[in-house]
Amino acid sequence: MKNSKPSTTKQTISKGTRRAARLTGLVLMLVVLCASSVRLASAQKPEEGGHIPSVPPVGPALRPKIDPVLLKQLVEGDDRYAHVIVEVTGAADLTTAMAVSDPWQRRQAVISSLQATATETQANVRALLTSREATGDAANVRSFWIFNGLAADANLDTVLALASQPDVNMVRLDRQYHIVNHPQLLPQTIPYSLEPGSNITQIRADLVWSALGIDGSGTVVAHVDTGVDWLHPALVSRYRGYDPHGQQLV
Repeated sequence: MKNSKPSTTKQTISKGTRRAARLTGLVLMLVVLCASSVRLASAQKPEEGGHIPSVPPVGPALRPKIDPVLLKQLVEGDDRYAHVIVEVTGAADLTTAMAVSDPWQRRQAVISSLQATATETQANVRALLTSREATGDAANVRSFWIFNGLAADANLDTVLALASQPDVNMVRLDRQYHIVNHPQLLPQTIPYSLEPGSNITQIRADLVWSALGIDGSGTVVAHVDTGVDWLHPALVSRYRGYDPHGQQLV
């Protein structure tokens, strides 16, 4: 009986030590959590004189109509305005215009149809942007007919107002792309040769010429690049916009 008391005392001390250790651990965890919360709250607080930008609610019906990059730029960026492209719903019916037999008159008919469609379908959007220009919420409004849309400088409220218009299909950022010139990468002289170049032989276009007799004659080529010298003697008489009588497309 005398030997059992020290054992009981040791067990009591061991249990008390474990409880104290657990309690200390819990206290330390609470201290760490509280400190983290304080740091997080401090990080979220604006600096002296600053502010957290307020984001107007964008409903699910408007989200697909606004370019996410545009929305982020207006909310988080330093600029009040963003360069935007407003795509308007509605496309010109070119059936009648394309049925005109004379090439010159057909082109004029296509242009007239595109311009008429733009004038009709863009009326409400132009009116909204005009009113926004008067209040300083939009600027530099330009209308286009080659595609059915407008370009403008607009703030966030104007972008949301545009997206809410049933005539608007999409409001997106008017992105700018810069062409980087690396003249040092180009050879000083390019030797001229009548033989097909490697770009031709790699896709075996030369075999199509010789085996099938298809050389592209009569094909209309559309070019989108930094520019083509259509006045070059090899191109001028075949350019779609060329008229030997001096007429010009409008």
